[in-house]
Amino acid sequence: HIRRYPIAQVPTEAADIEKWCEQMWSEKEPMLERFYEDKQFPGPQQRPNPYHTALCLLAALYWAVFIPGCIYGVYACRAVRLWFFVCSALCAYFTHTSGLESLELKAWNIRGPPKPKD
Repeated sequence: HIRRYPIAQVPTEAADIEKWCEQMWSEKEPMLERFYEDKQFPGPQQRPNPYHTALCLLAALYWAVFIPGCIYGVYACRAVRLWFFVCSALCAYFTHTSGLESLELKAWNIRGPPKPKD
């Protein structure tokens, strides 16, 4: 259960913030007590998304096929092995150096800043 408050309702002074937080706490406690008793929060209940389970199963199926497919590709195909090796080497290089950002900065310094358009 989430409730949003407009920023105009949130106090800015320290004493007012303390009072506001205490008021929010006192409103939260009865809701928690009801939740522990009834296992639901007050107010309208959200219905579960009917596609959630199907999407989770589809994602699990994707990864169940993709990962073994990648492993098979590394062992069965020379081009996949080369691609895997190059990606692993680049990842290791960028991890132990200052990263891809350093290459971008070097390229920027070589070319210089863009000229403003009139």
